[in-house]
Amino acid sequence: MRYLRRRALAAAVVLATVLASALALPSLPERVATHWNAAGRPDDTMPRLLGALLLPAITAGVVALLYVAPRFDPRHEEVESFRGPYEWFVVVLAAFLACVHGAVLAWNLGVSFPFNAAIALPLAGVFLALGELLARAEPNWTVGIRTRWTLSNEDVWRETHRRGAWAFRALGALTLVAVAVPRLLSPIVLGGALSVAAYTTLYSYVAYRRRSTA
Repeated sequence: MRYLRRRALAAAVVLATVLASALALPSLPERVATHWNAAGRPDDTMPRLLGALLLPAITAGVVALLYVAPRFDPRHEEVESFRGPYEWFVVVLAAFLACVHGAVLAWNLGVSFPFNAAIALPLAGVFLALGELLARAEPNWTVGIRTRWTLSNEDVWRETHRRGAWAFRALGALTLVAVAVPRLLSPIVLGGALSVAAYTTLYSYVAYRRRSTA
């Protein structure tokens, strides 16, 4: 299989989260902190077993879904044209979820650190990887900025994705600010993601209208 090494790496990341949970489980408290507010303080908990297994299960599910989804894409051949960056994105996303899980376990084992700062760096990596993926993505139904206008015109798709790629790269760079100023993580991620979504949707419409009226 052409991408066997990348898939093996993603599988190893999932396995690492499971092993980490198994090792940490006997030492975890009865209630495990699983959610942190904008100030980096835990504000929600789960029973120990659920808290230890939830993120590994989510990671495994996300990885499996991303591998299976292109098989059902009517434009499967288009996904194959950028399959390399797509496979790397799966690895990066799995690694991010594993980092979050590691931070959750460490916190509940008594290690003190600024939680938001700990996840800001891997989250920035996800945004940067997404930017690279969008820059390579050809029209498809699986991944990308899928509006009615990008899916109706390949030129609009490519132009919108070039803009979206730079927007996510900028968001990734901006997220790095939260490493030094953790309280800014939530405003940056929420505000940035909404801004990128609004910008790319509006741009795809404008680009489509420009071509349809030319």
